[in-house]
Amino acid sequence: MIRRSDSATPLLRTPALRAVERAAAGQPLMERAGAAAAAAAVSIRADRAAPVLIVAGPGNNGGDAFVVARLLRQQGLAVDVVFAGEPQRLPTDAAAAYAAFAAAGGTSLPAIPERRGWSLIVDGLFGIGLTRPPEGRLGELIATMNTTADASGCPLLALDCPELAIRTHPTCPEVESEARKHLLSEARMTGVFHRE
Repeated sequence: MIRRSDSATPLLRTPALRAVERAAAGQPLMERAGAAAAAAAVSIRADRAAPVLIVAGPGNNGGDAFVVARLLRQQGLAVDVVFAGEPQRLPTDAAAAYAAFAAAGGTSLPAIPERRGWSLIVDGLFGIGLTRPPEGRLGELIATMNTTADASGCPLLALDCPELAIRTHPTCPEVESEARKHLLSEARMTGVFHRE
């Protein structure tokens, strides 16, 4: 079951979100999004003693994930970060978020560790830039996040919901998990709301 955050804010489609991003150019949207997601992460963690698993993707959603990881570490939480990308190929804002995470002592793992319990899994793999079904390593990471959350009963927090999954692939693996999956839309995280 996918649960939205506590507001009735509608999810915005990609063109509307791109317009919001253009209108807010120069504002610290990624930092604001990461701070909102970190606050949500703290409130929904299951086992308070277990670390938080954060999976960061190769784009701006991954940048949001690095902000979340940095802020949770600053609060003294144990964080395991799996990075599914290359630092030199990140978009500008995401590269800055990665650099700030690394400068604060953060490190990343190449894969999700086996047999480790987490208090929360944060899915920062894909956002509105996803244009095709994920496959290969990225598809495997999604499947592992979902099966791990389902098997362990830990919450799964999605930082964004790829439009591809909503529009053309309602069974996209990134949104299939029946785990306690929470969804923060980009508009909610950045404090930008849409009214219809």
